[in-house]
Amino acid sequence: MTGGRVFDPRSGEFRTADVATSGSKVVRIAERISGTAPQVIDCSGKIVTPGLVDMHTHVYDGVFEKAVPAVEAHLRRGVTAVVDAGSFGVSNFDGFRRYIVEESPCRILGFINISSVGLSNMEVSEFASPAAVMKDKTIATALKHPDIIKGVKVRLSRSQAGDKPLDYLDAALEVGAAIGKPIMVHFGETACPVEAVLSRLRPGDILTHAFHGKSEGLLQDGAIHPAAHDARGRGVLFDVGHGTTQLAYAVARTALEAGFYPDTVGSDLSLRNWREPAYDLPTVMSKLLALGMPLPKVLGAATIRPAEILGIDVDGFGLLEEGGLASITVFDELVDPDILPDASDDRLPVKRLEPVATINYGEAIETTPWRGLDTASVAVSADHGACC
Repeated sequence: MTGGRVFDPRSGEFRTADVATSGSKVVRIAERISGTAPQVIDCSGKIVTPGLVDMHTHVYDGVFEKAVPAVEAHLRRGVTAVVDAGSFGVSNFDGFRRYIVEESPCRILGFINISSVGLSNMEVSEFASPAAVMKDKTIATALKHPDIIKGVKVRLSRSQAGDKPLDYLDAALEVGAAIGKPIMVHFGETACPVEAVLSRLRPGDILTHAFHGKSEGLLQDGAIHPAAHDARGRGVLFDVGHGTTQLAYAVARTALEAGFYPDTVGSDLSLRNWREPAYDLPTVMSKLLALGMPLPKVLGAATIRPAEILGIDVDGFGLLEEGGLASITVFDELVDPDILPDASDDRLPVKRLEPVATINYGEAIETTPWRGLDTASVAVSADHGACC
């Protein structure tokens, strides 16, 4: 790769440089690298970053009815590692491991659902029976598969948790403590105040859908809720989790203007939103840029930060350095904006980051065109309890 603006996620800085790879490793990064190579990618005027890491998506394709295929939805759009956020539970984890994780060319991890059945469809809550919460079995499975299971997912909207969200939250916290991993909390339109949830979260736990525009959200009287500041001060993390109904530009803009940046930029991608309004992780990143989040912060929240949280930075994910993993994404910064919707159909001109090259374990991956190019507008569902 020659002449690109190479992003260093450790420093947050760019430098014009060439990047040489051999096999699955980066062998050199320098201002100019001479010699011959079997393939040369001209990156002049483009951004070169570590391969993207999506902290929140749904890829249990064939089991969860709205899951997306990981290769088409993510890898071919510049994402080399993904986290399935609760599509599987202990009862169907083996299928997730065997048919999704082990069959995928990209790295797939997951947060196990506190409900043993995970997600299968959008009509039946995973808590339809309290017996679905099997803490001991979930703990045993998570401890057996720490390379895949990186935490616990719990959804607390009324349509899932009813009037007992704190019971399910406490169950997730108990399992998370037993396995030494964080929990990820889906929150909004929940039958308790936001401070009741945030006050229970521990350092490293994650509140996803941080910028939704529903009841019990991040804002109070037009400003960041004091409980959110307190939680961040204790080390609680905040994920975007765009999804279908989970990002409001007005909320995100207020948060970003106050310097309350998300720790990670999860897409919450599913078949309900991969053609509109979320599209893919690069598009969600681009929306945050358009709302005022600085480029280095956006890139860091989609590379090094999720990799560190997941513990896969030790494997080279989220980093771009000599001797490290050849996991790389190359972007064009488009000049002409697309007018893109949020969850409530508010519209915003967005100059997209368009992935034009992806290297996965040293292999060049064919990119697929942006799914918004020839897709008719899709109405946003009114089901605010949806996960994605």
